[in-house]
Amino acid sequence: MCGRAIAERFGVEVLAANGSVDRRALGRLVLGDTEARRWLESVVHPEVRAAVTGWLERLDASLAPPAVAVVEAALLVETGAWEEYDRLVVVTAPLPLRRQRAVAAGWDLDVFERMLAAQLDDAAREAVADYVVCNAGERGALATAAGSLWAHLQDDAAAPRPLQRRRPALRLG
Repeated sequence: MCGRAIAERFGVEVLAANGSVDRRALGRLVLGDTEARRWLESVVHPEVRAAVTGWLERLDASLAPPAVAVVEAALLVETGAWEEYDRLVVVTAPLPLRRQRAVAAGWDLDVFERMLAAQLDDAAREAVADYVVCNAGERGALATAAGSLWAHLQDDAAAPRPLQRRRPALRLG
């Protein structure tokens, strides 16, 4: 994607052995450095948006386009990009549980905290969400909430356009 520009700006230490960007190494450099993070976002976000737009256009042009397409992306609310989509789903969990999961997944706690500080809080994301899924329980509970969400999204896809935003968000899980 934009790995060459990133390596030119931050050095080859942000590249993995296969030449791709090592996101954790890059995160250690840019999280906590507002100017560096903004530069990175100015390079990455347009490419990500173009790739997603192209994917959605190819889906629409296919012989059997799906009724629902899901785009998973960080910073949708922070960038305002959430407004480009029919629905916004926010998945959340209590902060102590997120910290525990991050450390278990190998995150450095300091890097994780800096990442959180660079993002909007849950209340801000939930304020614009159409659906909020709570991921605080066991996998079975999350699977049940995801199934319910999918049914709601299918219903939304069948509804007349334009869709009205759900306010307040429907909470699942």
